[in-house]
Amino acid sequence: MSAREDLGRRIKLIIKLIEILDACRIGRTEEAVRIEKLYKELNPSGAPVRLKNIRRSIKEIREIAIKDKNFKAVKRYSKLSNYMSYIGIIMATFIVILVSFMKIDAKLYSALFTSLVIIVYLSFLFKWYAENHLLRIYSDNVDKLMAKGEPLKNFINYLIKMLSRELKRHKLNASRYRLHLYLSDYDNIKVIKKPGKLREKYIVEVT
Repeated sequence: MSAREDLGRRIKLIIKLIEILDACRIGRTEEAVRIEKLYKELNPSGAPVRLKNIRRSIKEIREIAIKDKNFKAVKRYSKLSNYMSYIGIIMATFIVILVSFMKIDAKLYSALFTSLVIIVYLSFLFKWYAENHLLRIYSDNVDKLMAKGEPLKNFINYLIKMLSRELKRHKLNASRYRLHLYLSDYDNIKVIKKPGKLREKYIVEVT
């Protein structure tokens, strides 16, 4: 790998790690499983926050929701979404087999395809309900959420400084390496665009 390719890969690692950690701060921890791998690949020497502290912070953020009385609804809708996904996969496979190896009536095919569309729609609908309930739990506990995520914020600030140094050292234009963040309370960033009707994240540049 050339020095240029290595630099590009390193910058992408920093950006991805920042964006995942930022999402975790508001309770969106779906990609948290990638943090350990990214952290070890980046190998940030002198980081103010250790990996074990990051793990603990994310665990405590998840526990805010788990301990809430409304979390049962999140689990219920998540299970329903998963069930619908499995049924959809089975039905899609069944339809492919029928079409490939058997002659089926057009009305039967239409009915099966319509059923598949409905199942897929219900899967996404239940997933949306689950995510909506989860975000509502976190919005009702925003003070706790911000407090538990403080180690993540500190590490993000460290990564932003690291990214800024890399860009300046190699005379790269910061506008080509913008961050998409849910929160904008970090040091050394400039907000380019705020969230809007079609965008739920800030677009920022490091300074």
